[in-house]
Amino acid sequence: NASGTITKDNKVTVTFTNSNIASLEIEKELDSWETGSPVTFVFDVVAKVGDEVVYANVHSMTFTGPGTKKITISNLPGNAIVTVKEIYAGAGYEVSGDAEFTIELAKERKVKFKNTYNKKKKRGYGAQNTFTRSDGGTWTWENDLGKGGE
Repeated sequence: NASGTITKDNKVTVTFTNSNIASLEIEKELDSWETGSPVTFVFDVVAKVGDEVVYANVHSMTFTGPGTKKITISNLPGNAIVTVKEIYAGAGYEVSGDAEFTIELAKERKVKFKNTYNKKKKRGYGAQNTFTRSDGGTWTWENDLGKGGE
């Protein structure tokens, strides 16, 4: 915190730094891998400060075996309330425990999901597409399968 006096006709430059920035970690555990093909899980993430939505996006992760994976979402306001919901539990799998969490980033920074094979031999997975607009107005497309274009 700083204070001071600004007098008339003097040029003053002030720099503000928002030091209340937080990251959110989404952790997913797949206890077994029974489908024999990749399996994708999808999460809807919405962060609000008061009634204002300050972040909304969908994230995915694909498994090719049992284990744990993590997604980190950075640069969120530290005072945000974040809701993370698993909206697709993967072909052949179901959520064990909670499928939705609402947390205060000021108190928590991590949510954990676990999925179990549901004995329904299904195959299928997805890709996460990302569209980015350059300063020149050109859109580029990328996905987590290593493909993309304009």
